[in-house]
Amino acid sequence: LDVEPNHPLYGYLPALVEEGWFASTQTQKLNPQALMTRGQAIELLMRASWNDPEPQVALVYQDVSATSPLAGYVAKALRMGLIQPAERLRPDQEISKLEFLQMVAKLPDVKKRLYTQ
Repeated sequence: LDVEPNHPLYGYLPALVEEGWFASTQTQKLNPQALMTRGQAIELLMRASWNDPEPQVALVYQDVSATSPLAGYVAKALRMGLIQPAERLRPDQEISKLEFLQMVAKLPDVKKRLYTQ
């Protein structure tokens, strides 16, 4: 793992890697200082909210094929309304904090807490 053992979050990271939260990276490197891509953010949100990928997926976006490892997560996020239908998703593009937070705010449990206070 490419995170220093003295980092405050180090104790959690091996378990997250073991659980497959970063499966699309297919490596033991998290690149902790790197920005996240849209595809990685969607996969992470789905895994963190215990949402399994859609089992069978048709082509959803022109740049996310049905055979992509992200396809099931993208289809689930689209069905849940976390992302909007469009021609392209641009899964390899870096994601802004605002765009990420917009997806987080649309998660059912988060939305329920935000709008019932």
